[in-house]
Amino acid sequence: MGVGTCCDHVAAHIRTTDFPLQDLLKDYIRAVDDSGEDKMVNDVTYFQSKDGKLYLYRGEDGDWIIGNQLGMSSKGAMLRSQDPDRNMFIQECPCQTRVWQRKSGDSWITEPDLRIIIRKNANVLNL
Repeated sequence: MGVGTCCDHVAAHIRTTDFPLQDLLKDYIRAVDDSGEDKMVNDVTYFQSKDGKLYLYRGEDGDWIIGNQLGMSSKGAMLRSQDPDRNMFIQECPCQTRVWQRKSGDSWITEPDLRIIIRKNANVLNL
């Protein structure tokens, strides 16, 4: 049995406007099958962008990844988590990560302002 996540809907967010991978800053929804059960990769629930082209998933090494190749740690990976305590703790949900890096050629660049934020449905009161 795999591990679930604490969130149903998250978004990749950064405060700067000159982030080179703007197309990755999207909402990601917890992936479920037709019966409502979580879809999993590497024994963990994953998220999918609303357009279905990108995934947010935990790689085999425990880092969270945003990429276009589900389950792959390097191929298709464009963002990855790199928390300093990653060798001691595995983050169960991407909202718990604090350090993210973006792919730039063959190297990874830390983006200190990049976060995965929790999205909640708005409650509308009709008065």
